[in-house]
Amino acid sequence: MKPLINDFGWDRASVSLAMSIYSLTHGIMQPISGMLVDRFGPKRVVSLSLVVTGLGLMATSMVSQLWQIYLFYGVFTAMGFGGSTMVSLSALVARWFVKRRGLAISLVAAGLSAGQFVILPITMALILSQGWRQTYLLMGGFFLAVVVPVTLILMKDSPAQVGSLPYGYGESGASGRRGATATEGKTTTLREAMATRPFWLLALGYFVCGFTITMLQTHLVPFATDIGIDEMVAANALGLMGAFSAVGSIVMGFACDRWGRKNPLAATYFLRGMSLLILLGARSEVGLYLVAIVGGLSYIATVPPTSALVADIYGQRSMGVLLGMISLSHQIGSATGVYLGGVVFDATGSYSWPFSLAFLAAMVATAASYLIREPARAAAPPVKETAPV
Repeated sequence: MKPLINDFGWDRASVSLAMSIYSLTHGIMQPISGMLVDRFGPKRVVSLSLVVTGLGLMATSMVSQLWQIYLFYGVFTAMGFGGSTMVSLSALVARWFVKRRGLAISLVAAGLSAGQFVILPITMALILSQGWRQTYLLMGGFFLAVVVPVTLILMKDSPAQVGSLPYGYGESGASGRRGATATEGKTTTLREAMATRPFWLLALGYFVCGFTITMLQTHLVPFATDIGIDEMVAANALGLMGAFSAVGSIVMGFACDRWGRKNPLAATYFLRGMSLLILLGARSEVGLYLVAIVGGLSYIATVPPTSALVADIYGQRSMGVLLGMISLSHQIGSATGVYLGGVVFDATGSYSWPFSLAFLAAMVATAASYLIREPARAAAPPVKETAPV
């Protein structure tokens, strides 16, 4: 944010709007990519999306006007990311796992967090030494030269492609919790799902998730530098958030498989609220790192229980489009939160009001998650799975 402001003289609301457009485009892509994944399989959708991401990042490195940031980053790059994130990957994992599904999804989410831990400090170091243009160019090249080939070589759409069935299909644990739900093999249309209360409670929670975490991610470094903390220290804190996010995600996976999905999900939103409460009083590096640790534990931890609940309640065959629609609410929340943070700061010179509102929203999401009714789990008869067309 600040390198763009320094180079072009834009205000924080204008730069925040680029992230809002990104979030909305990303959100619109979620149900679209979900439908494409359900029809064509995750590998094709993810691979093409990664190519678009790389090209979008490289195009962003050449911008000179505000509308170009909105177009190349806010729209084009977001379209690529929108097809290659947790909706597509969660749908992929749901095809491979019945038993330990929560843990499997959490490990994938932990990969996103581990990337943040490693790449964010490197990115900040590159921006400070090489400039933001060269950094975007290098990031785009990395996607095209490394991430795309790895995906094409290693990703498989379903166990049927290697002559197998999903892990744990037809089994149940001692309590029956690890087995398939009665809805495992069913298909639920979007209209049917939207007529149920769990769909809207999950969507509300994900809206708050996007509202809070994107506000935190986008404005944490500017907030830290405003109170006199060094840019590199602030970037390291954001990276530390990614590291603890990986821990939180994996712990959440175990919790979901052992104690169900909704209660761990509610606890995660409560923890998110506590991180925002700490941030309101943070005035030193110690406070910033504490926010990073507590916030990190809740950062990606919402993904495993939300994804698993969608599969449990509505069936994994419909997971792409339904999780995509629920994720759209996440990105609408992201767009709202990040832009509101910039607008209110420009108006008041402080982040107190937006961070306070984010705390209250997290408490609402906590209550909404607790109200979700989970289906009972029992063993399902094994059926032969077919590969996607």
